[in-house]
Amino acid sequence: MAKGHATQAIHLGKGILERDIETAVPDPNTELIMYCGGGYPLGAHRRQRAKKMGYRNVYSLIGGYKGLLQAQWPMKTAV
Repeated sequence: MAKGHATQAIHLGKGILERDIETAVPDPNTELIMYCGGGYPLGAHRRQRAKKMGYRNVYSLIGGYKGLLQAQWPMKTAV
């Protein structure tokens, strides 16, 4: 199975979040749901980083990518 991400997701990997989030998501009131490949820890860390940058509606998805797959969430394959 090819790796992918949630259809509405914007990939902002480690080290990229701080550089690109303000361009990708200019409105600090936008709802953001952070997730990582394995579950909670990295998503929670990114949530904290975004909140420190002024984003107000930021959440961490428990279960991450694996949880999305288990829930049969709409995914798109990385190219």
